[in-house]
Amino acid sequence: MVALRFAGWLVGWLVRWLAGDGPSERESWKLYDPCELIRSYNDISRPLHIFVDQGAQDDKLQALASPNLVVAAQANPHGLVTVNLRMQEGYDHDLVFFVGSFVAEHVAYHAEHLRCQ
Repeated sequence: MVALRFAGWLVGWLVRWLAGDGPSERESWKLYDPCELIRSYNDISRPLHIFVDQGAQDDKLQALASPNLVVAAQANPHGLVTVNLRMQEGYDHDLVFFVGSFVAEHVAYHAEHLRCQ
């Protein structure tokens, strides 16, 4: 069952693309799955630090399956990926309000991690 192996993000438009214009072999869909990419990441010279804010009242929460990113990072055999997932109470999928609320923290986070490289 492909759906169980993937992060749960293969929904809607993405499944249509993968099934239509995308790769025909379902096994090659792993190349587009963020959880698979996190699990298999192995560049020891560049650890990954991922920062995700998710609205706790987001109606797309199940489809986005952001908590699976944390599980995938924990499953990385090299320990090269960390995921900072924050569930934000009172927020849904209204991107303008949501992004405006947290963008400064994300810019600072990524600036800090880019300086380290």
